[in-house]
Amino acid sequence: MDQNSSMSEKKFMAPVRKKERLLVILLAIACVMSGLMLLAFPPPERNNLQDLGSIDRAIHQTLSAYGVPADQIRERSIKVDSLFTRTTFQVGINRSFPSTAAHVRIARELRPYGVTVEGERIFPENRLHLTITYSNRLVRSVEFIPESAS
Repeated sequence: MDQNSSMSEKKFMAPVRKKERLLVILLAIACVMSGLMLLAFPPPERNNLQDLGSIDRAIHQTLSAYGVPADQIRERSIKVDSLFTRTTFQVGINRSFPSTAAHVRIARELRPYGVTVEGERIFPENRLHLTITYSNRLVRSVEFIPESAS
């Protein structure tokens, strides 16, 4: 009986071993493909921010792309210290304006410069406040103000 049980065990284990080999081969192929992809696609280049005007241009281009007229954008400069002034943008928008999509687009435009854009939704006015930082320093802020809240 021991011989019969070992024979049936071998018959049962043969397909399992084939599957294990197949999985190992597929895993090896996946590893090789991953390595090739890492070599083929270099990491995104990080550009140095030449001036803060690049941030302003990205904000204006995004707002223009979403159809916000220039007269609905108010810019104010706030003196932070003797060397630095920060610009804040107040943007009057209608209720249907896709402010979250604009936030994402501004963040995508500025990411290659090492600039981070964080948003905070303020209720009940439904305002979106963006803080834009570079080198751990708040450099710009944008506030989307719906018509009824302005």
